[in-house]
Amino acid sequence: MRDCGGSCGAGKVEEAFNGELLLKGGVVDYWEFFKAFAGPIATVFASLTAVGVAVTFGIIQARISRSQAETAAAQKDIAKGQLNIALERMKHDLFEKRFAVFEVARQLLIRAVQHDHVDAGEIIKFNMETADAEFLYNEDIVDYLDSLRSRIVRLRQVNTQIKSIEDNERLEKRRGELIDKAADIAIELSAELPIMIAKFKPYLKLGSF
Repeated sequence: MRDCGGSCGAGKVEEAFNGELLLKGGVVDYWEFFKAFAGPIATVFASLTAVGVAVTFGIIQARISRSQAETAAAQKDIAKGQLNIALERMKHDLFEKRFAVFEVARQLLIRAVQHDHVDAGEIIKFNMETADAEFLYNEDIVDYLDSLRSRIVRLRQVNTQIKSIEDNERLEKRRGELIDKAADIAIELSAELPIMIAKFKPYLKLGSF
């Protein structure tokens, strides 16, 4: 490389463009320049690339996390809604089963009062349709149903005894006693419906489930 001093400015520019770089009054070869700064430049670009990748990855992860959180919240709301529906359905089913027990007891009482007796088949039906009462009600209702059944069965037994001796004059006194007993039971049962309703009401009111 030749030194042109201060008399060949145009030539210096020409040589600079032919592969030499003018730097602070001197001339440096392009390749020497890039070899000197290639490592730091590569490090800077690598760092910038790593930062860009990290930022991009962070943004993607944040979006994924937000999406997962939104999905989890939606799933939680769905599960809560399904639970509420299941609870309401269970309450409805419980009400229907409880009311069925109340209705069969009411119907048996009405027949006993209206006809002064009930058939054996009606008592068997009552026993079958109230068999699950202990799973649906507290002990007070279970005991009440047992008491109601016992009184109606007793009325049936007394009426059966009355019929068996109605043509026997020697047992007229006994027949009179049985008639009085049947009347007492019938009078007691005739006043039973309001008591029955009061017993069942706490279990059949809205909001009691």
